[in-house]
Amino acid sequence: MAISLTTHSFCQPHAQELPSRSKLYYSVASPAYEYAMTRVMGLMEQYGMVYNDGGLDMPASSDKIEAAGFILSSYQNISRDRGRTLIVKATERFLKHLNSNKDVLPYLLKQPFDTNLMGVILYFGSQGELDFVHLNAGLVTFYTRKPPFIESSPNYSESYSESLKRVLVVSSD
Repeated sequence: MAISLTTHSFCQPHAQELPSRSKLYYSVASPAYEYAMTRVMGLMEQYGMVYNDGGLDMPASSDKIEAAGFILSSYQNISRDRGRTLIVKATERFLKHLNSNKDVLPYLLKQPFDTNLMGVILYFGSQGELDFVHLNAGLVTFYTRKPPFIESSPNYSESYSESLKRVLVVSSD
């Protein structure tokens, strides 16, 4: 199998040599993810956040995007309320652009794609009030690091819908 170096600085097979599902991933899902994340980062960079990792889960046995996620980070002390606001803003922006992409809609497992199919981590790496906040399957969990600052532990969880309500109430004030 021939290998070519892509602009992503890692090796992958030529698209014409991939199984049909993989071709679908590279032609539809990957560009849709990149487009949505570009829009997320346009917003999140103003908060000092940088992109670390992420992607869409489209198994070879399926032609549906089954899950999506991303990890952003910023080394700053941050409160739970601020972490909640940031994870809601990033998630809403991502979903808005993924769900409005007509090319990808037929391939979404669920329309509209929602937070029950999302995994998002915003990492702050601080010894302050919040180490990171994690959205997984519709649940937002806030983690803190307590002395001796070796491990983070969850200290509070709420549904994504509760986080969204709290952010909307604050935004409308």
